[in-house]
Amino acid sequence: MIEKMKHAYIVCRRQERAATVDRLGELGIVHVVDVQPAQSSELEDRQSEASRVEDVLNALHQYQPEDGGEGLAEPMTGEDGQPPELLTRRVLKLLDQLEAAEEEEAHWSALRDRIEPWGGFSRSTFDRLTDYGLALRLAAVPAKESLPELPEEAMVWEVNRDRRRRYLLLAAPAGIELPEQPTAFVPPAETDLSVIARKVEEAREKQEQTKAQLRQHSPAQPVLADYLRRLRSAIEFARARAGMGEAEAVCYLRGYIPAGQQEPLRVAAQRHGWGLLLQEPAKDDPHIPTKIRLARWVEPIRLVFQAMGIMPGYWEIDISAWFMVFLSIFFAILFGDAGYGALFLVLTLVLRKVFPKAPSQPFWLFGIFSASTIAWGVMAGTYFGIQVEPDSALGFLRVEALTKEANVQKLCFLLGAIHLTIAHAWNAMIYGRSLKTLSEIAWIAVLWGNYYLAQVLVLGIPQPPLMLPLYATGLAGVVLFSNPDRNPLRLIGGGVGALLLGLVNSFVDVVSYIRLYAVGAATVAVAESFNHMAWDFLPSWGTFLVGAAILLLGHGLNVVLGLMSVLVHGVRLNVLEFSQHLGLQWSGNAYRPLQRLDSETGESN
Repeated sequence: MIEKMKHAYIVCRRQERAATVDRLGELGIVHVVDVQPAQSSELEDRQSEASRVEDVLNALHQYQPEDGGEGLAEPMTGEDGQPPELLTRRVLKLLDQLEAAEEEEAHWSALRDRIEPWGGFSRSTFDRLTDYGLALRLAAVPAKESLPELPEEAMVWEVNRDRRRRYLLLAAPAGIELPEQPTAFVPPAETDLSVIARKVEEAREKQEQTKAQLRQHSPAQPVLADYLRRLRSAIEFARARAGMGEAEAVCYLRGYIPAGQQEPLRVAAQRHGWGLLLQEPAKDDPHIPTKIRLARWVEPIRLVFQAMGIMPGYWEIDISAWFMVFLSIFFAILFGDAGYGALFLVLTLVLRKVFPKAPSQPFWLFGIFSASTIAWGVMAGTYFGIQVEPDSALGFLRVEALTKEANVQKLCFLLGAIHLTIAHAWNAMIYGRSLKTLSEIAWIAVLWGNYYLAQVLVLGIPQPPLMLPLYATGLAGVVLFSNPDRNPLRLIGGGVGALLLGLVNSFVDVVSYIRLYAVGAATVAVAESFNHMAWDFLPSWGTFLVGAAILLLGHGLNVVLGLMSVLVHGVRLNVLEFSQHLGLQWSGNAYRPLQRLDSETGESN
C-alpha cells in the first residue's frame, strides 16, 4: 500500500543552514524538494565531478584486463590523499590521449587513401617542375567518361584505374594552358606512402599502449563506483542547502515524511531548535513522493517497478499484489513449458547458493515465476517442447482441456475479462456511494459482453444468450452514470461521449489477451522444431555433439525470446491495459529521503 505522507517545513537560523541539512541527513526520513532553484558553485562542482567519474567508469568497463589479472595497484593510491580524484584525472588524460591517437590515425589513413591511387611520388618534385613552367595536373575522371579536347602539345598518362575512376597525369610545355576540366587534384604536402604508412602504424601503437594502460586501471572500478555514490550523496546535500528558502535571518527547507515517522522529526526539531510545520499535502501538489509498503510475498515485484522506472502517483492506487499475481500467470503461459520452469528453478537455487549475501528479492521473484511455469507446463503436458502422452508417466498430471488450442484461447479471454473487471471493481469501491460507481459496474457488464463477443468472432462459438443483455445493461449504465449531471442533455451527451471513447478500446483490450496464447504456442513450437532438427544427429555417436549443440543453442535462444516476450507482453498487459482501465497513470516519483551514507559501506544508513 502507499504510505501516507506529511508535508513538512523546517525553519532554522541562516548560519545553521549546513548543519541543519547534515542533521536531517543523519535522521534520514525527509524527502527534500527545492523551495527555490538550487544553484551554487559547490553543487556545480560536484555535478561536474560526478559526470567525469561516470565517463571514466563507462570507459573502464570496456577495458577489462585481457589476462584476468588485477592490473596496477599504483593508481589506487595518490600522493594527494584523494585516490579516486587522482585516478579520475589519470584515466581522463588517457582517454584524451586515446582520442588524439584515433584522430591521428584517421587523418593519416584518409591521406593514405587519397594518395594510394596515384602511387608513390614526390610533392617537391611536382612543385619544382611547375616552377620551371611545365603545366602539370593530376586529375581523376569517371572510368567511362571521355576527356575534353586538349592542346596538341599536351600529353596524358594514365597512372592508375579502378572500377569507378581513371587517375591521370596531364602535362603541357610552358605557355600552353590546360583546360579547366577535368578538375585538378592538388597533392598534399606529404605524399611519401612509406612515411604515411609509418604514421598510421605509430598512431595505432599509441592506441594500443593507451588501451593497455586503461586495462591496468580497470580493476579500480569498485573504488570509482563507491566514489560516485558518495558524490551523488554530496550532490543531494548540496542541492538541499542551495534549494532552501530564505527570509531575513532564517532559512527554511521543504519536504515530505511518512506520517508514521513524525515523532523522530519533532524530537530532532526540539533538540536543535528548529521551527517545524507538519500538514496534510494538498491534492494538487505534484511533488508528493510515493513510498510503497509491500507484503513480504509481494516485495519481489518492486524489482520490476524499479527496472521499468515506474511508480504510481501518491494519489493513485498500489496494484503491486495484482501485478505480482497476474504477471506470474502471464509468465507461465508465455513460456508454457514445465522443463523451462524446472530449469529456471534450478538456476535460481544454484545462484542463491553462489551468492548467499545478495538481496533475496530476485531469487524469490524467479522462484515464483519458475513454480508457476512448472505448474502450467505440467497441466499442459509440455517438457522442453515434448508433448507427453496421457498414458505416460507424467501424462496423468496433464489437463486435457489445456491441450486444445480453442480452450487456451478462451482461457486467455477469460483472464482478460477477470483482470479488467478487477480494475473497474476497484474503481467502484473507490467511488463508494457515488453514481459513478454504477458507471464502473456498467463497464464490467460491457467487458463480459466483450468476452462473449470475442469468442463468437475469434473462436466461432454460437452467440451466448447472456451477451446481448450484458451489452444492453452495460451500455445504458455507461450512458446514464459516466457523467452525472442534473441537466439531462449534459448527462446523456457526456455518457455517449464516454461510451464512444471506451467501447472499442474495451473490446480490443479483452481480445489483446490472446497474445498470451499466441506467444506461448510459438515458444513451444520453436522448442519442438529444434528438437526435431537435433534428433537426426543424436542417435549417431559421430554427430552427437552437433545434435547437442543444436539443442543447447536452440533452447537457449528460445529462452531469451521468451524472457523478451514477458517484458513486451506480460508486463504490458499490467502496465497498459489493466492500468488504463483503472485510471492509473504511473505519475509518481519515488520517496528518496535525504540520507547520509555509511562511512564504511558507502550505503545509505
